[in-house]
Amino acid sequence: NEKSRLVSIKSNNYLENLLILNEAKALGFSEAIFYNTKGHLAEGCMTNIFLIKNGTVYTPARDCGLLAGIVRNRVIELLNTNQIPIAEGYYSRDCLLAADEVFITNSLMEIMPVKQLDKRCYGVGPETLTARIDGLFQQAWGQR
Repeated sequence: NEKSRLVSIKSNNYLENLLILNEAKALGFSEAIFYNTKGHLAEGCMTNIFLIKNGTVYTPARDCGLLAGIVRNRVIELLNTNQIPIAEGYYSRDCLLAADEVFITNSLMEIMPVKQLDKRCYGVGPETLTARIDGLFQQAWGQR
C-alpha cells in the first residue's frame, strides 16, 4: 500500500509477506509480486523488481509503495555509473509481461534473473543484460 506510512520502514513485521510467499510457494512459485492500490507494480514479497525492455532497465518508483532495498539502490547507482539507461516509474502487469528480461534483488540473493512469470518466459543466460549487470555488481560489491 503506497499510502502506508510504514511502507518504507524495514521492520520485523513481515507476517503478511510471509503468508503470501508461502501461498505462492505452495502453488509452485518462488516469489509473489505486489501491485499497489492503483494497479502499479510495486515489489516482490522479499525482493525489489527490475524489468528490461530494449536495453533500458525499469524499476517501480519509490512512491509505488515499496521498501527500497540496499541492493536496489546499489543497482540503480551501478546502472547510472555505467551509463546503462534506468527509469523509475509506474508500470502495469502488461509492462512486466512485455519485458525482455526481469530480475529481482535483495541482500541475500543479490541479483536473480526471473525465468518465468506465470506462463511468460524471459531471456536468461550469459549474454543477457541481466548477466552483465550482475557481473558489474559482483565486481563492485559481490559477496559470492
